[in-house]
Amino acid sequence: MRFAKVPEILYQWQDLPDRASRKLDNYSANKFYGVKASYFAKWWTTHHNERQIWIWGYGKSVFNKVKPLFANGIDIEGYIDIQKHPMSTRKVSSIKSIQLNNSKFYLIYLGDRQGKVAILNFFNKIKMYPGRDYLFMC
Repeated sequence: MRFAKVPEILYQWQDLPDRASRKLDNYSANKFYGVKASYFAKWWTTHHNERQIWIWGYGKSVFNKVKPLFANGIDIEGYIDIQKHPMSTRKVSSIKSIQLNNSKFYLIYLGDRQGKVAILNFFNKIKMYPGRDYLFMC
């Protein structure tokens, strides 16, 4: 297979500063997480609500992304982070200390690609599957 740059413009994208997705609150990241949380809550209550939900990720941005889950009646058992947070008022486990089992369901709120790939490889290795054992929420 060979690739080459063609001399003419085949498609031109105009990214105007006043487009709706830049100006209207309905397109904000917070709204996105709210919609995602409402659909997750509907799915969760009909399929998996007997399991504990653990959040992979920790920090202010993760807490803001998780807020819509609480608003939709979803309880969070705890958070998983690279390190423990002994002064936190939230239940936090370090990645090294967690025991993965079928009584837990994991929602992953990591934004970086390397972290997502590492978690995906980890779950694949221990035969845990998306939709059954975990979901990426970012």
